[in-house]
Amino acid sequence: MDEFAGVEPAGLQELAHRLKRLHSLLAEHGPMIQRNMRRWDSTLSFAAFPHLLDEALRDARDMAARATRAHALAGHLTTADGPPASSAVPATVRLDWEATGHAGERAGQDAETLARLAGGEDTAAGAPAAEDGAAARLHEDLVRGDAAYLAAFWGQACPIALQAVRTLARRAGPRLFGPADVALLRALGGSLASVTRMRRGNGADARPLLPDAALDEITKHPDQWSVATLVRYGPDGRDWDGDILAVITRAVLEAHSTGRVEPPEQARGADLDPVAAVLRRAAENGHAARILLGDPATCPEHAALLRDAVARVSAGEHLDDAGEGELEQRGGDQA
Repeated sequence: MDEFAGVEPAGLQELAHRLKRLHSLLAEHGPMIQRNMRRWDSTLSFAAFPHLLDEALRDARDMAARATRAHALAGHLTTADGPPASSAVPATVRLDWEATGHAGERAGQDAETLARLAGGEDTAAGAPAAEDGAAARLHEDLVRGDAAYLAAFWGQACPIALQAVRTLARRAGPRLFGPADVALLRALGGSLASVTRMRRGNGADARPLLPDAALDEITKHPDQWSVATLVRYGPDGRDWDGDILAVITRAVLEAHSTGRVEPPEQARGADLDPVAAVLRRAAENGHAARILLGDPATCPEHAALLRDAVARVSAGEHLDDAGEGELEQRGGDQA
């Protein structure tokens, strides 16, 4: 559900209690049921039971988070005669169903943590990313987050993540990025790659889980150096969705061709060429390479952008073996 839903706080609270009770009953009696069924030589498979138990727990947590948010919204409602009387039936409120689930709440907390890091809070000048409990939880959630969490996180924190990349570079010490900074960048890049491959819906109705607004934020962001750096510290190009990786690569190349990929002062002269790394990611992903260079209708335009990017980075020889030749080879390979 992507739209706001009209809900009654008391009804949500009751539903949350029932879901919690369902999970408790499954957890308490499930093992006994399985033992009895095996004793009776039942052919019924319980392989899915642990997954169903986890689902029941997530559903209970999601509903509890939504009920809490609904009550908070109802408490702020007022009428022409002032706040509703305590004995009045709670008002129906409009609730963003996905964003207010447990995953959405957790993603919101992590977005706030990342915003503190991007704003330089909890961190001394020249120091790596703060290693307090909240930062450690942020890293763990990014690495282990499920589809609901990753969609909620990138839906809320995409501009914050891009700001964080430049902030970390501006805090550079003897090295551009310290070990903790690299770990955070890898977690961000890895989670972004993961969410590009996830889908909501099935069959013909399937569509990318990455929110459209987040992809627009990435491709239209004025700081394409940070976008490219995030892709650089992400995983191998084969771990990205090819269509989305091609769109991101195209945006970076277009910005680079007009001189709009500006590194922060601390990154100038460093052994870091994120534009070349984006080209490497595209070269590693056969589908992205075919989109960029294998489509006869658009190949000349993309090839011109690529040649311009190669010319701009050739002086530093940072393109290594992910240069124009490799992309053209992948793009022309229709296997």
